[in-house]
Amino acid sequence: MVEGLTIKRASNIQGSAIFCEGTGPIIRDCFFLNGLSSGGGAISSSSGSPQISDCRFENNVGAIGGAIFFQGGTPSVAGCIFADNSATSGGGAVTVTDFSTAVILSCTFYGNETVLGFPGSTIWVDNGAAAQVENCIIAFNGPGAGFWDDQGFSSVSCTDIYGNADGDWVGNLADDLGVNGNFSLDPLFCNPPGNDFGLRLLSPCADASGCGLVGAEGTGCVIPTDVGIGETVFGNLQFTASPNPFQESTTIHLTRSPGSGATLSVHDVTGRLVRALGPADGQNAVIWNGRNEAGKRVSAGVYFVRLQAGESVYTRRILFVQ
Repeated sequence: MVEGLTIKRASNIQGSAIFCEGTGPIIRDCFFLNGLSSGGGAISSSSGSPQISDCRFENNVGAIGGAIFFQGGTPSVAGCIFADNSATSGGGAVTVTDFSTAVILSCTFYGNETVLGFPGSTIWVDNGAAAQVENCIIAFNGPGAGFWDDQGFSSVSCTDIYGNADGDWVGNLADDLGVNGNFSLDPLFCNPPGNDFGLRLLSPCADASGCGLVGAEGTGCVIPTDVGIGETVFGNLQFTASPNPFQESTTIHLTRSPGSGATLSVHDVTGRLVRALGPADGQNAVIWNGRNEAGKRVSAGVYFVRLQAGESVYTRRILFVQ
């Protein structure tokens, strides 16, 4: 397992920071910055099944696959942010090739590019490969079309592709717009130049119809000064969860009462209620033990703590591991 690392300015022929062949490492809660490689500016996998979650990839460069290069195997990526990565050819953020079957869930892609204008400024799929892309935001990337699948084997659902320099729902994905919960609207990020990819309250990705939250971050914008990393601020209310990721339980911390009638609840990635945690008014800390309304342990994965105060709804992404 690789967890909680920050890897900067790494360089290697395949995967500047991590290269795996025929293996399935768990990689989570890591930050990959300014990596350089011919294949996979941060991570490269050959015939493997790595599980990558809650990581951040920024300013990595690869000849192919600016951040990640998947060649064969059954890899997965969940809850990750890809910002300002670039590739000389296809896949400014992620390349999926050589009969690989990749799952990409609840990720946000912004500012990624293919330097020579090849297709797929974020995701490029070719040579018999397929990607299952769900609940992702692919916005304001390019040069290169936002998502390109050479052969049309991929499936896309509950995904927002918008504002990409060389096209959004194009090529083999043209018929997917408007079906399976897919749409093309400005996601209304909080502050992309400041690397805050949280969502404003009126974002169409905050609670997309039939899909729940789309993208890696929930609603609520991070204030860049006098606030700890990862804390979400509403007025002078700070709303955090720790530990995160967690195995047994996590504690939701509120620095002040959000007001009368406010409630806390836990939802899965589709927006379905998992556990009602009760009133938030007057609470400073609320514990969730990873169990649903029936008292059963939930499956490992990404969940969202939802704080509703009057007409305002705020979310915080958490990761339950086993």
